[in-house]
Amino acid sequence: ESHKVSEGSRMNVKDFAPDSPELLSEFNREADAHDKLIAEQQASLIRRQQRMIWSLVGSLALMVILIGMLGILFTHKVAGPVYKMSRLLKLVGDGHLHVAASLRRGDELQTFFDTFTAMVASLRDREKGRLEQIDLALAAIDRDAKGEAVTALSGVRDSMKRRLGE
Repeated sequence: ESHKVSEGSRMNVKDFAPDSPELLSEFNREADAHDKLIAEQQASLIRRQQRMIWSLVGSLALMVILIGMLGILFTHKVAGPVYKMSRLLKLVGDGHLHVAASLRRGDELQTFFDTFTAMVASLRDREKGRLEQIDLALAAIDRDAKGEAVTALSGVRDSMKRRLGE
């Protein structure tokens, strides 16, 4: 825009002062200096704009990387315990009541895991109690005390039925 104004002014100076070449020369020199200054300012603005765009692109790329890394970290803190719990639940479902596992420090679902391990410990204690009753019944059979053996085994059977809801 400034360049257009300068060109228009040059034409006006030629029209109003055709007899004064010094005035036209001075005006041209000033207009050229002004045009050069404007061109330098424009180039500086373009450079600043490019730096700002690259800064924004770099910042966005860094943010995407950071969010991705944090996403992976948080996913592992939840997905890891879920995977471990599903594996342990399958083991308990298959009858293995010895669970010697723990979650990593900082993992989520710690309370859930603690409740699970308490449940497995309770199941182990029940099974130990039943095993003791069966041992007593077997000892009674060894002593040829059939009445005691039948009573002990009936107690184990009744306890198991109650727990199964039958």
